[in-house]
Amino acid sequence: MRGSAIARELRRVDAWVQIGRVVLIVLAASAAATQIMAARYPGTAKDPSLWPGAAVLTGVVLIVATAAESVWGLFRVRHRGRSEANALQIEKQLVSVLVQVAKEAHIDVDVAGCNVWRIYTPRHGAPALHRVGHRRLSDYPPMSDRAWTKGKGVIGRCWDSGQTRFWDFTALQEKMKNKTELSEAAWRAMKPADRWGFDRDEYLDAIRKYQQVLAVPIVDSQGQVLGCISIDIPSDRPAANPRCLDTPEVRGVLATAAETVRGLISSPRL
Repeated sequence: MRGSAIARELRRVDAWVQIGRVVLIVLAASAAATQIMAARYPGTAKDPSLWPGAAVLTGVVLIVATAAESVWGLFRVRHRGRSEANALQIEKQLVSVLVQVAKEAHIDVDVAGCNVWRIYTPRHGAPALHRVGHRRLSDYPPMSDRAWTKGKGVIGRCWDSGQTRFWDFTALQEKMKNKTELSEAAWRAMKPADRWGFDRDEYLDAIRKYQQVLAVPIVDSQGQVLGCISIDIPSDRPAANPRCLDTPEVRGVLATAAETVRGLISSPRL
C-alpha cells in the first residue's frame, strides 16, 4: 500500500538503519582518535592523562554498539526471511483458492481475484487492513490503493462483524451508471450504513469495479478476528450468475483457506 502506514514503517526502519551506521562510523573514528592521543600522551603517575581512560571508554562503547547493531541486523534478516517464506505459502494457497472457486462457480480461472488481509495498527493512527497476499491470474483490474478501515466495504464489514460477508453490486451498477446519477445532496441523504464507509467518489468507483465480493474472517483459536480472506469478480468480466460466489461450496473453500493462512499472517511491524 503506497503511502500507507506500512510504507511509513518501512521508511522509519530504513532511516534508523542509516542513523545506526553513521553512529558506528563516528564511534570508530572517535575510538581511533583517542587511541592515537593515548599513545602520544600516556601520562605518568605524577602527571596522569585522561586519554588512556578515554581510549578504553570509547573502545568499550564501540564494541557494545557494534554488537547491538549486529543483533538488530540478525533479527531483521531472520524476520524478513520468515516473512518471505510465509508470503510464498500464502501465494500457493491463493492460487489453490482461485482454481477451486473457478470450478465451483463455473468461471474461468483468470477471472476472480483473491486477497489475504491482516489487521494492522500503526504507531500513530487507526487500525486498518493490510494486504499480505494477492493473486489474480490476469492483469486487470489492478489492486486498489485505498485504506480499508473497520466497516469500510465488504472486507471492512467482515472485520467489523467477524462474520462472512457477500455483496452483489449488479443492481447498484444499473442504478448509478454515472456520477451525475448520485448528486451530493442525494449522497448526504443516504443512510450511513448504505455508504459502506466510503466517501461519494470511493463509493461510485467501488460499486463499478466489482460485480460481486465475498469476504471470510480469519480468526484465532479464541475467536478474535485477525483479518480476512476475500475473493471478487470484476464488473468488466461478470459471471453469468451474479451470486455465484455466495454458495456453501465457495464459502467453504475460503473458510478452509482462512484456517490455513491464519498462522502465516504475522504482524507486518518490523
